Amino acid sequence: MFGLLLLGLLVAIYLTINLALPLVGLNPLIKAYLIQPVLWVILIGIVRFLPGNKPLGKNRRKNTFILLAAGIASVQILMYFIGGLFSGFGKSPSSFTPLGIAENIFFVGSMLVGMEFSRAWLVTHLVPVFLAYR
Repeated sequence: MFGLLLLGLLVAIYLTINLALPLVGLNPLIKAYLIQPVLWVILIGIVRFLPGNKPLGKNRRKNTFILLAAGIASVQILMYFIGGLFSGFGKSPSSFTPLGIAENIFFVGSMLVGMEFSRAWLVTHLVPVFLAYR
């Protein structure tokens, strides 16, 4: 039941962001940097209080995954650095002021955390259900 509620909420957020917000006559900055992150933060709050919010994996494997993620992140940063050597550094449309960085972290971070929390909850609770019907 909670899985269907969460899927419906994800669809509602997607439709709101992509279909409803473009039709609303608000300032685009308010729609992008205020309303969208607020929708994702609401989703984060709902997922955090859903029952059974615990990881599916074993704790002894956690360090392995953390090291793997750190290694992949290091390789990705190295590739960006090499790309910067070829194309030049500092050519970015992003704002590098403290306020601009905070806005971008709030915008991207809320969407990322909301999607990952809901994905983790759905995988933890729906995959065992589907495997039971195999």
